[in-house]
Amino acid sequence: MKAESAGAMKIAAERLQAAGATFENVAQVRAYVAVGTDLGAIAGWDAAYAAAFPGEHRPALTVLPVKALPAGAKLEVEFLAATLE
Repeated sequence: MKAESAGAMKIAAERLQAAGATFENVAQVRAYVAVGTDLGAIAGWDAAYAAAFPGEHRPALTVLPVKALPAGAKLEVEFLAATLE
């Protein structure tokens, strides 16, 4: 889960940059984590989230453990960001 989470954050950073934003512009994060019966899998996501938001800015976070995701994915993340332009 740690590798998937780091990959998701890298993709998010690229998409935010393309839109003229950064993680500082993120207001809400929603993560669907496929844990099956292993709730410990969420720890990998928590580490990636903490690395992406190391300072004072912490967007609203919802972590939804699910049994499975489509196509065997282990993680699906939604970011809601806003800029003042």
